[in-house]
Amino acid sequence: MSLLDQLAKQAEARKQNDPAAEQALREAQFAQLCTAFEKFKDYLEQLTGLLNQHPETVVQSYEIPGYGVLSATIAHDYVVRHTPSKGAVELSVGVNAVIANDVPALVVHGTSKIQTIKSLFDKHKILAIQDIKKDASNQINQATFKPRGKLPLSIVCTGDTTNPQMRMLITNFEDLGQSTKQFSLEQIDDAFFDLVGHYIARKDNELTKEKLPDGVLKKLRHTAQQNEMRRRWEEKLAAQAEAAEAARVEAERQNTIGAKVLETGKSLLGRLGSLIKKSDK
Repeated sequence: MSLLDQLAKQAEARKQNDPAAEQALREAQFAQLCTAFEKFKDYLEQLTGLLNQHPETVVQSYEIPGYGVLSATIAHDYVVRHTPSKGAVELSVGVNAVIANDVPALVVHGTSKIQTIKSLFDKHKILAIQDIKKDASNQINQATFKPRGKLPLSIVCTGDTTNPQMRMLITNFEDLGQSTKQFSLEQIDDAFFDLVGHYIARKDNELTKEKLPDGVLKKLRHTAQQNEMRRRWEEKLAAQAEAAEAARVEAERQNTIGAKVLETGKSLLGRLGSLIKKSDK
């Protein structure tokens, strides 16, 4: 039964207020979802097998407020787990990122600032604080932060009979933290598998990139064109103003030179006149 037929049947069941029929439809959709998860599992196992066997150096950078940039290298220890059960299914792919040994060490002063930065590292389960110093009241007033260890990256996909769709939870793949996506049954196909594969292999991030409506894209393009035209005019006017200023400065220089020449000429004429008068006498 196609998805359209299923949706039509679901709508008809709701009209008739038939809970049994609606439940049967959800179970049928969930069965399809389980089949899609099975195919997705096979794809992920092939993908991660290749990535583990032929690793490429992939460095992931994370911005941590108060600390700076944290760099970690993907370990290529990908693991795929598939957990089907009655009424629910889960599929996950995980990998670790090893924090670089040469990440900077940051010395922080002040109890409040130390606690703020420490809470950020603790939130993401990153070992970082070391070399602490305390004041007379036994409060930490200086600490060195140098992250170490591994960061877990994962994509966890779940679905169940109550909502036969794929819910995707992405952790630490782009930034520290989590983001969610949701995909309907008809979206889960070979093209979708490849989209996720490119994302995991760090070929692109089309999976999480927001798709804007055509109207919004058209408006953004128009705004960009206007900004570019404005920029060009501003550059042209600035160049004209610069040329005008250079011409003014040159004219002033020439006028100054002319005035000096004229003054020198008058002085010479005056001296010459004086000499002529003396010779006449």
